[in-house]
Amino acid sequence: MEKDIKKNKKFFTYNNKEGGFLKLIIFLVIALFLMKYFKINASDIINWIKDLFISILN
Repeated sequence: MEKDIKKNKKFFTYNNKEGGFLKLIIFLVIALFLMKYFKINASDIINWIKDLFISILN
């Protein structure tokens, strides 16, 4: 039982080399679902980032 918990803990912490790539894929999928839910285009996000940097520089 204790060994199973350690294996599951190791699985969920992503200690292997592919863990970062897996986290990136999961993050992108969630971001795409949120964009679809809120009806946001990629161009809207790019314009928001541009406006943010312009306001920071001014």
